[in-house]
Amino acid sequence: MWFLMVSMSFIRENTRSKLEKASSPYLIHLPDFISPMVLTWGNLLFSICAGVAFAFQYFTLALILLVSAFLCDSLDGMVARVRNKSSVSGYYLDSGVDRLGEAVWLYGIFISGLFPQNAVFLLAVSAFLINYFRVQQARVFRVHDPGLMEKGERNIYFGFLTLGLSVNINIQALTLSLWFVCILSIATTLQLFRRGVVLTRGTNSSQIIDTQKLLEESPDRILGGT
Repeated sequence: MWFLMVSMSFIRENTRSKLEKASSPYLIHLPDFISPMVLTWGNLLFSICAGVAFAFQYFTLALILLVSAFLCDSLDGMVARVRNKSSVSGYYLDSGVDRLGEAVWLYGIFISGLFPQNAVFLLAVSAFLINYFRVQQARVFRVHDPGLMEKGERNIYFGFLTLGLSVNINIQALTLSLWFVCILSIATTLQLFRRGVVLTRGTNSSQIIDTQKLLEESPDRILGGT
């Protein structure tokens, strides 16, 4: 498990940086009206519509909307950095929209009735706890070491899950995969909680990172905007 967590973290970080470097020459030529703010709000709009599509079991439409939301979520930060428009307010808005959007489409899956509601509920709770622990550890201890099942991995999984629903893959197999991801999310939550407990041992108030300074230096770490 430890090796898998380290491998996933390494792959995630390297893939993200390489993708951003490769796409930068193209992103800079996007029309001006496609701003980071437009992409952030587009993420929320597509997420809300995806939640509605899930609720009414229009899975092909949900897949298109979910992929569109994920694309907007990936591009808003990249476009902001390419255009030198990164800001604390932008990171803050992006982080809030991410949490709200994920809550909406998870709720759509919850009320669709296709999957055990306990599994969807536990997955949603663990997703928000993972974000909370990660942000607090970045804020207080300047530690940014992602766990196994974070937002990027959840997005990939739910993309494939929705694709499976749209092509009528056996619902029992999809339910089993949902429970597996739920267990991984809970394990990640416990991993981050344990790390926080370890970090607090021997730490006094003079060692706690100044929040305002960290915001100015690296807002994406404290606000979890990636």
